Amino acid sequence: MKFTILGFSQPAAYNLGLDVSDLAILRWYIDFKESGYMNKKVIDGKEFYLVIYEYVLEDLPILYMKKDAVYRRFKKMCDKKILERRTINEGGKFPYFAIGENYAKLVDFTFIDEFIANLNKDDNAS
Repeated sequence: MKFTILGFSQPAAYNLGLDVSDLAILRWYIDFKESGYMNKKVIDGKEFYLVIYEYVLEDLPILYMKKDAVYRRFKKMCDKKILERRTINEGGKFPYFAIGENYAKLVDFTFIDEFIANLNKDDNAS
């Protein structure tokens, strides 16, 4: 098994019910958030970032999705607590997202060390 997909743990993604399209959208969000170009609001002491679904489609045309499909992917990640969403009503309704509690599972790679340790243990037992 390949351990990582787009920089995320494949076993964790699988266990959370995410597919490659979900991971591509999440990678887009993380990379764009880290670029410093995303509109940010601090809500309850936590940083939330504005997502314009049309921009996701422009940046990731390979997904062959419509706006509603991108919305559903973000909702799915919120339902699984990978992301958190807040809607800001300022001249319209705008979705802002933050990292959720289960995001840490996707970037926890300690299982690789355990896998290697088990391989080494098996090699030494031979």
